[in-house]
Amino acid sequence: MKKFFLVVILAFALCVTSCGIKTTESLTICTEPEYTPIINTLISCYNKVYPEVEFKILTLPSEAEEREAAIKRIQTQTMAGEGPDIFLLPAQYESDDIESREPLFSNINKVMSSGVLLDLTPYLEEDKSFQRENYQKAILQSGVYEGKQYVLPLCYQIPVLFLKENVASAIHLEEKVSSWSFEELQKFMSGQSDPGIHYIGCAWNRMTTQDYLASCIDYPNKDLQLSEKDIFEILSSEQRFLEKYPIYEKALKENMGYLAENAVLLEDPRDGVYPQETEDYETGVFLLQKNKEGKVLGRVAVYTAVSRTCAFPEEAFQFVKLFLDPGFQSGDFLTIKTKDNKPLSGIYDQVFHKNIPICKDAWTEWMQHQSSYSIPEDAFASFKKAVDYVDHGILCSEVDHYTYNLLKPLYEGDGINLEETAEVLYEFYDKTAKE
Repeated sequence: MKKFFLVVILAFALCVTSCGIKTTESLTICTEPEYTPIINTLISCYNKVYPEVEFKILTLPSEAEEREAAIKRIQTQTMAGEGPDIFLLPAQYESDDIESREPLFSNINKVMSSGVLLDLTPYLEEDKSFQRENYQKAILQSGVYEGKQYVLPLCYQIPVLFLKENVASAIHLEEKVSSWSFEELQKFMSGQSDPGIHYIGCAWNRMTTQDYLASCIDYPNKDLQLSEKDIFEILSSEQRFLEKYPIYEKALKENMGYLAENAVLLEDPRDGVYPQETEDYETGVFLLQKNKEGKVLGRVAVYTAVSRTCAFPEEAFQFVKLFLDPGFQSGDFLTIKTKDNKPLSGIYDQVFHKNIPICKDAWTEWMQHQSSYSIPEDAFASFKKAVDYVDHGILCSEVDHYTYNLLKPLYEGDGINLEETAEVLYEFYDKTAKE
């Protein structure tokens, strides 16, 4: 009889566990300290709709030694399927918002190929509120590996040159948005006498050269799309170009007046693109630079992803999807409905204000937030066309950092050994592609 009652009790307990009482739904988010205010805000909104989900924020330490230990631990746990459920991280460090630190993932392209991230494609396809065409295509595609969306890029940067109408007219530029090749830029600069234009060209070329070299790795095919000779020729052309014009840093100090008055290099699209007169937006010209393959490159600034071993993938997806919400992307109200829905402009500006939202519907509202609504909506047509000109997205990695440091002497006027630098870069890129 005792045995019978024991069996009944065990059966009842099993039934209650499997059918009635659920285990706590808990998600751990790994991020940088700068992003915790945004995450806390979104958790508060999320829990209004999904109160059963609990969150833990795992913040990466800022102190170098402590950070190194934490990164090794999290990387090991992630590879073993025991790490954080959600990642919200910058794709590049050493910016105005994120200081130089060791990244959790030195190369997110490699992480996508390792199988540790969740393929979000089926979740996106089943979500009727998500329309891929509403997002900048090339940037969103940069988070795809072998047809699977492992990473969700949230915002990006592009070097854009904005010329006021008088400057554009002087060089016979009439199309409101144009893209130039290296050769076209160098030819344009050679015909100019104003050192301010020389400075802009040098800075612009530097950004595109670095991005182009770092983007030559074909990760899915483990292939390098440039030969050592190709790299040498690019560097040789760059050195010949720089010999004619002021050194980057020196020119910046000498030509600030001209730049502020006539033309602005908008690596941060907000800097200087608030002309005193609204007409400047409507009559000026936006220029973007093409690489040697004819593509305009855009750098992913911040991304999110979900671990493949996350115990609650649907709940995790619903959370990361908030980062793509048009209301969040614009710094306005989340489209998720809550009783005390509040504007996000203040909290959003703390992190994403210097980057272009990936959501197209957010562009006008986002830029108007940045200008305190001093520029009318119809003045943004050219700007929106310019930021959508990107046709190749880059997920930055240690490759970009390595390239930048190796080429830095070239732009500071110290010069480099072209053959040796081309060989070193080729070997580094080739090893990265194949390992």
